[in-house]
Amino acid sequence: MAGLNIALVIGDITEDPKMSLEPSGAPVATFLVDSSDGKAVGRHSVVLLGKMAKLLTPYLRKGQRVWVQGSMKTGEVILARELQFLRSTKSTRKHQTEAI
Repeated sequence: MAGLNIALVIGDITEDPKMSLEPSGAPVATFLVDSSDGKAVGRHSVVLLGKMAKLLTPYLRKGQRVWVQGSMKTGEVILARELQFLRSTKSTRKHQTEAI
């Protein structure tokens, strides 16, 4: 019987993403999302790969609220398949305006 591995997190980015390259040259972005609800603490490491990392990283900033769906890897690491922006901070809006 096959298993099901789906992770869904809504929370705030705790630090600006770090971008790096895999040995193959593909971009990889990593950042932490805090999904704490006041009672339970939830910190998840999110990984974006390839085109998703390249396109979204310039718009991801500390304090940005995001919705992330993907699959769990080791520990609290989520390999993102989808990401949506839910709310932006002033610094994020300023960065997005400068990028246009």
